[in-house]
Amino acid sequence: MEPRIVAGYDGSTRSRVAAHWAAREAARRERPLHVVSVTRDVTAPSGADAASLDTDPASLVAELCVEHPQLAIKAVHFTGTPAETFTALTASDAELLVLGTRGAGGWAGLPVGSVALSVAEQALVPVVLVPSGPLCRVTGAGLHAVALAVDPHDPAEAAADFAFDMARRRRHRLRAVHGWFPPSREDGRSEWLYERAQCLADAMRPWRHKYPEVRVDEDIVLGAVAPALAQVCERADLLVVGRSRTRLGSVVREVVARARGPVAVVPS
Repeated sequence: MEPRIVAGYDGSTRSRVAAHWAAREAARRERPLHVVSVTRDVTAPSGADAASLDTDPASLVAELCVEHPQLAIKAVHFTGTPAETFTALTASDAELLVLGTRGAGGWAGLPVGSVALSVAEQALVPVVLVPSGPLCRVTGAGLHAVALAVDPHDPAEAAADFAFDMARRRRHRLRAVHGWFPPSREDGRSEWLYERAQCLADAMRPWRHKYPEVRVDEDIVLGAVAPALAQVCERADLLVVGRSRTRLGSVVREVVARARGPVAVVPS
């Protein structure tokens, strides 16, 4: 079966914004788009912040078809637990899963919903979490369209491949970012910064050769890692972060909660 892009929809503004992002990406990749809604199984346990994805996406699909007439778009409905349903889709024919950072459930001020976090932790394919609201940027106007969070000592290969491929498809530059909290003392700081910059350049060298058409800028961002990476979203269409096993880690969780733009979580 042909790989497809999957967007989760529950009638919320966030899920509509996410579906529009997914449609643009599906058109870029020339993949079909499935807009998926999930009606919660009445026998399944529910939490205070669990989204109930039970809104018919037909009107949204019609809207997307007008905007992307060349794109094959289909509304798909399931009954079950949203997090488990979306995670299961990533084990079949989903190439990319796109969700709003929060669904219709939860409480005011909740930055990231339980469904989004659960799927991002367990999905077998990249998951793009799309925020919404007046302070959020779904498309960037900056020079760098794609940013990649990099640990120079242990670069996440799958995340790097995904980020470079996204930059290649967009024909934009890629910003490889290493967040570093420098030592408080000043002596030797310039030497440490130079060493980290060299290490970052060395870490990116294999992907520079693999994707010669992608122009790469390497950047050491000083400060607490999560806030520094979240700030990168101010000048990027997409921030790509890696995920090890089935845990997001505290840094990635904070980045997703703080980010004002889409964040792609890529499993190793």
